[in-house]
Amino acid sequence: MMQKNRIMRAFACAMSLLMFVLTLAGCSDKIKPVESTEQEMRVVGKCDEYDIYYEELRFVTNTYKAQLEQKYGKGIWDDARTAEKYRGELEELVLENLKANYAILTGCKNLMVSTSGKELDDYVQEQIENLVNQSEAQGGFGGDFDAYLQWLADNGLTDHYLRFIYRASYLESAMYYALVDGGIFEYGEDNFSEYLDYVLAGEEYARTIHVYIPVEDESKRESYYDTAKAIADELSACEDDEERYSLMCRHIGSVVNKDLTITQNGYYFTYNEMGQAYEDAAFALDEYGTSDVVEYGGGYYVIMRMPIEELYVLMNGEQLLQYYQSAKMGEYQDGIKENMTVELNEYGKSLDFVNLD
Repeated sequence: MMQKNRIMRAFACAMSLLMFVLTLAGCSDKIKPVESTEQEMRVVGKCDEYDIYYEELRFVTNTYKAQLEQKYGKGIWDDARTAEKYRGELEELVLENLKANYAILTGCKNLMVSTSGKELDDYVQEQIENLVNQSEAQGGFGGDFDAYLQWLADNGLTDHYLRFIYRASYLESAMYYALVDGGIFEYGEDNFSEYLDYVLAGEEYARTIHVYIPVEDESKRESYYDTAKAIADELSACEDDEERYSLMCRHIGSVVNKDLTITQNGYYFTYNEMGQAYEDAAFALDEYGTSDVVEYGGGYYVIMRMPIEELYVLMNGEQLLQYYQSAKMGEYQDGIKENMTVELNEYGKSLDFVNLD
């Protein structure tokens, strides 16, 4: 499946574990903030002007440890040799992604969006109360505050850091509307028909379907590649467009394809909505053309470019516009992050990312 989140592309990395609580209904019980421990509030470094606390470093690190374990194999952090092998990649991911929430704060300041105030505080408080008070069936804790605290502990979170995440989420939405109001997006509701023309022209827009073979066992990587390569070669050897498309559909429906979200409509996207490797391959293709093996998103893709269908675009234009604006907002945030630096202090440099408590 596609590894690049589209509408959620620019959200902080931690939000992927927490978004299910954002839509819960309000409750009236007042939940007081819980103080983090002295260790959790210890400053480990700075991202530009912002202090980075141990609690954030721990959560982001554990998030990426889990992702790399999924990529390279369970137990890699339990073996000293493999832990050392992947330590550098872990540290690089953590230091880069610590910028995410602070890029939102910086973006808001650049756009003159307030990063404090009663409305923001009330929103954060409401999300915490929703989470604690909603029933378990609705994703909450049924008013069991101790269960909430246990959930935080089980996930390496603190109430203080969770509130910070909610704050960043709110501010990202505020930043989006500021970008809309500021005319940053080339296309929006005011020139929606022009956007549809932009999509239908197809010069900077693509529609693709694909076969995705993830590397589920690192020791078998070569075998996964060989499977993808065989599919790519078979498609390339087929000279008739209709036959090639039919063959592609059979491969999509086969057991080797692991992207179960793909439909005959495929993916519609412009630049910076997908990952660069995927986009480079897709935009290089003619209609019904197929790619060689593309390594991306923890596995291998074989991509076919499809003609853009006018009826689909007209019926789904508003959603496609959201994807487009999300990508452009991601570009805006990426530009901020490129100019940000994370500097660990002496204490931060002394920490072993593989074994954070």
